[in-house]
Amino acid sequence: MTDCRNSRAELLQRAGRQLALDDPESTADLVERFSRDTHEEVRHRAATDPRLSPVSAVRLLNDPRRSVRHAAATHPRLPARTLIRLLRDTATADSAAQNPALPVAVMHCMLDSAAAGPASPRGR
Repeated sequence: MTDCRNSRAELLQRAGRQLALDDPESTADLVERFSRDTHEEVRHRAATDPRLSPVSAVRLLNDPRRSVRHAAATHPRLPARTLIRLLRDTATADSAAQNPALPVAVMHCMLDSAAAGPASPRGR
């Protein structure tokens, strides 16, 4: 019975941390702290918060959990240089392409490449 109560208490605490991030009055310091939380769901939620610093968004790109890395790759405060590096990596390109801060020039290059279609094989 004690284990069940402990699990329930932890679940409620985790939910409380996630809800704190939804509060517009929460501080950037709180978001930074939650970006280092032990629970994936809390780090994931912090990775989507616009108050998260660019440095922490870059740090979360190396999180052990894929969902947190994906959320960090879409963070609008990622430095453009980091975002472009992510676009060049097949493991992160899809997530980075969803970033709302994608530079317009990069978007145009992506659209031009898509319109050109796959490259034709050499020697044909």
